[in-house]
Amino acid sequence: LEALLQREDVSENTREQAAQQISRMVENHQTELAIEEALQASGFAPCLVVMQGEAITVTLRDSDLSGTDGVTILSICVAHSDVAVENIRIITGEP
Repeated sequence: LEALLQREDVSENTREQAAQQISRMVENHQTELAIEEALQASGFAPCLVVMQGEAITVTLRDSDLSGTDGVTILSICVAHSDVAVENIRIITGEP
């Protein structure tokens, strides 16, 4: 995408779309990191957070989560993103 932005033979509209996509990718990455940090601070480590479109997947090694843990994880995700609760998935267990 960066290379596309530099090309003069590409239309302005295409360059704008590439810039918007880069911006979304950076925002998603910052959100993923913020959620991971909040989860780790709450004792859910190790963890991995991935945003795809309007969905979040949280992967945790610990497979023994309580209902309260699930609510805490969902609350953290909602607090750090605009993703609706029904679009947040929690995956647990050893890889």
